[in-house]
Amino acid sequence: MNKILIALLALGLTSSAFAQSIEDRVTELEVANQLDVWKFSGRLMNFYDSMSYKTEGSDAETGDQLRQLLFIDMEAKPSDKMTFYGRLSFAKYWNEFSRRDLGATINVTDGSGNNYLADDTYTVGGVGDLSRRYTTISGVQVDKAYVDYSITDNFVFSIGRLPTTEGVPTNYYYGEARMATYPRLSYNSFFDGIGLTWNKNNHAVRFLYTPFNYYFGGSSTSNQSSMDGTKDLSGTKEFYTLMYEFNNSNVSWAENFNVSALYQHTDIPFGDQIVSGQRLWSNIVYGLRNFAVHFEATNIKSSGVNASLSFLQTGTESRGQLYADVPDGTPGATWGELDAVDLAAGGQGTFYDASDEASVSGLGILLAVSKDLKKAV
Repeated sequence: MNKILIALLALGLTSSAFAQSIEDRVTELEVANQLDVWKFSGRLMNFYDSMSYKTEGSDAETGDQLRQLLFIDMEAKPSDKMTFYGRLSFAKYWNEFSRRDLGATINVTDGSGNNYLADDTYTVGGVGDLSRRYTTISGVQVDKAYVDYSITDNFVFSIGRLPTTEGVPTNYYYGEARMATYPRLSYNSFFDGIGLTWNKNNHAVRFLYTPFNYYFGGSSTSNQSSMDGTKDLSGTKEFYTLMYEFNNSNVSWAENFNVSALYQHTDIPFGDQIVSGQRLWSNIVYGLRNFAVHFEATNIKSSGVNASLSFLQTGTESRGQLYADVPDGTPGATWGELDAVDLAAGGQGTFYDASDEASVSGLGILLAVSKDLKKAV
């Protein structure tokens, strides 16, 4: 009897251990399955910059600096229709010991009359907080984090922080393959938004909606007045992009040939102003229109030479006027409020002229050539 009990006890312990082993194995497989959708890669770059700066009538200033840039790329494909793309970056100067005095002409003041390059002033491309910063304060930035969802074989919906930085030819001086969808001369800032892409053979058409969250603070100089006397403090300001792209990797003279054309449109409001104590009500809107064309050929004639050429036509249109706040004492006028007397006083003109509309335009050209020594014959 004792032998039977011992045998049953041993069998029970073995079965329990076996069951535990199966459960652990299943858990391990589930974890491995979840992790298997992720792919990680990265690159570490260090730069030496030699600089020379000279303004008319002054002596030349020279200097050098060392910078570090780290990219961590990630990709996840949880289903056949959905893919996540992300990139984190870390950018800073080597061992920044102190601020550097670079001269009054290109710097900001710290309040004491001394001119310094502020910690977060030096940006690479883009505007404001939309661009990469080399700073004395270490920090990680999110360059892109978006999801592509395939609605059909030809239509893809995208949402998140889109791949609008490090576009061609930025990758040339990094020594990397193409790192972003949009050419640098048309896009080089971090933009969040939604996109819709149609692909067919060698052709693609993209539409992006990347609205600005535009906020006017509560101070007297940072509001914008509507003509009904109300204040517009915040809201989204539309920014649209329409892009056509042709890509052919079946040409005799290059490994790949790419042509793209891009049109951008946005309206940005300009706030109320106080000039020499005079309040000026603003209903000015700046309309920005960009048109860019980009050409690129890689590994031309199997020589390892890559070349890109970009053209950018910009146009800025000012619509609206600044209205004077007529002071107390004028019949019917109320100081500090937009009223009929202010409007009747007439517009003070935009920054360009005294009309309701004015515009300026410009043209940019960017040519870049690189050579990949690994592909050279």
